[in-house]
Amino acid sequence: MARVERKDLAEWTRTDYRRIIKRFFKCENGGEYPEKVEWIIVPFLILTIHPLLIRKESALPGIIFA
Repeated sequence: MARVERKDLAEWTRTDYRRIIKRFFKCENGGEYPEKVEWIIVPFLILTIHPLLIRKESALPGIIFA
């Protein structure tokens, strides 16, 4: 992990490395995170939709909304 942190990488690239490393060790440990990767924090990407992009049902005739 120290090598990844020292490299000149974008923050989301580092996040991807952390996520991959954590998943690898989880898979190797039978589905549980071992102590060596429990401390690794992987932020989640939160997507937001701008209110102007949301359309009303009446504005989209012919589309079935579930």
